[in-house]
Amino acid sequence: MNVTGHGWSTALVTISWEDGRPLVQVTADASGDFAVAVTVPIDANVGATYRITASDGRQTASGQVAVYAPTLAVTCGAVSGPVSFAGSGWPPSARYAIRSSLLATPLSGTVGADGTFAASFTPPSGVLPGDYQMSANVGSLFAEPQTCTLR
Repeated sequence: MNVTGHGWSTALVTISWEDGRPLVQVTADASGDFAVAVTVPIDANVGATYRITASDGRQTASGQVAVYAPTLAVTCGAVSGPVSFAGSGWPPSARYAIRSSLLATPLSGTVGADGTFAASFTPPSGVLPGDYQMSANVGSLFAEPQTCTLR
């Protein structure tokens, strides 16, 4: 996940997990801003919310982080048949996007309150049999891309 901060001194800022475990350190720039990629600890539970803290020794700020493990499942068949997809483990009520070379523009919708979504589409006429990659995302959160094999 990416963590950003504004209004810090140019000192070293430590990002820590809620148990006090340091995750990463970053130096704020001359404007007091920083951006850093942080790896969520392996012992974090999917669906849980955790507090992270940033501190430079003089000031401290904290925020909440929700842990998600999104998936995408794709069902394909005949070139003229429907392509169905379903997602789970997504942030509730977020907007998702489905991308594929089968689609002229991404398909989008809203994730349900339970973190799932499902929809389908029919490939455009003229699509040839073969393998097509499909991906799903909510902002910077992506599921593992899936292959749709049309016959």
